Amino acid sequence: MNQYYSTGNDAERVSTLPVPTIATSVHKRVVYELDLGEAGMLAGEILQITAAIEVTNDLGYNVSFVTNLTLGTVTGVPGMEINEGAGENVTPSMHHGERTIARQWRVPTNMPLHRYVQLTCWAASSRGGSTARLAIMRDYGHLDVVRWAPI
Repeated sequence: MNQYYSTGNDAERVSTLPVPTIATSVHKRVVYELDLGEAGMLAGEILQITAAIEVTNDLGYNVSFVTNLTLGTVTGVPGMEINEGAGENVTPSMHHGERTIARQWRVPTNMPLHRYVQLTCWAASSRGGSTARLAIMRDYGHLDVVRWAPI
């Protein structure tokens, strides 16, 4: 049986991303998350995932903005990567940065625990600091999953 999951509108878990200096550790945040249920997943299932997010840089300097998809077992905590992180600098002249991800992922082995598909994001800048934040645009993004049964 195939199932469709969607965050729908206004589903952002956080409204900003910290922008530390590159020399410090980044602060990965789960921005969107979908609960796939307590039954776990079977080897051979396919997850067809699409995600989009937009951020605003009002800081006056370049900020590196990175996204990736993760599969977590605890809500709100970034899990294992199911795609590599990808990003770009959001410059003051760009003002807005937008990321879109489309990914199909085959479940490699039975995964019996509760699972969450997550869009995980982080930011950094050589000019960042403890109060610097990159704004996440409310209702400009989403996370959708089609879960295909194994053949």
